[in-house]
Amino acid sequence: MGSGACTAEMVAVQAEVISAGLYDERTNLSMLLSELFGAKLHAVMGYPGSADKRVAIERGELDGDCGSWTSLPEDWLRDKKITLLIRFSQKLAPGMPTDLPYAGDLLTDRNKQQVFTLLSAGAVVGRPYIAPRAVPPDRLAALRAAFDATMQDSEFLAEAARQRLLVSPMTGAEVAAFINDLSQTPPAIIAAAKQISGE
Repeated sequence: MGSGACTAEMVAVQAEVISAGLYDERTNLSMLLSELFGAKLHAVMGYPGSADKRVAIERGELDGDCGSWTSLPEDWLRDKKITLLIRFSQKLAPGMPTDLPYAGDLLTDRNKQQVFTLLSAGAVVGRPYIAPRAVPPDRLAALRAAFDATMQDSEFLAEAARQRLLVSPMTGAEVAAFINDLSQTPPAIIAAAKQISGE
């Protein structure tokens, strides 16, 4: 099981993994791992919440899961109850093992790398704040500066740590550049990604 994670070892293992619905994020990650990495995964649907999924894993009903780093129970990590295989985020989250490989680095085929980048884009930008295109440049700059300052505010960071929330922000300029790069994705790559995601 991993934090959005897997390696070549998963290619040889047939695993039952969690899925909440037909095209939820976990299902997409399972399909991505199967199609791009050759992992033999079977997404099991019907678990209504994270508590039910954790119980299913602890009972041995499921072999693993792909989820966020901060959603992993502390005792699973502390007591090494799970094996982390790969990560989907390029940046290491605080506390994440430094030897946990990034999935994108395991792909050598350029087309597969592009499909992976497109399908994992949501994990890169997370939940971005957006504003209308017509916002004046000075107001946009003020909004971005306020966001960046908040991300470094000691009280904000202390509260996030208390709630075990990961704070790993991108600046507005970084998000805009990333989305601009995505908009240049060739049509054939978009079609391949849609086939994997079921859209």
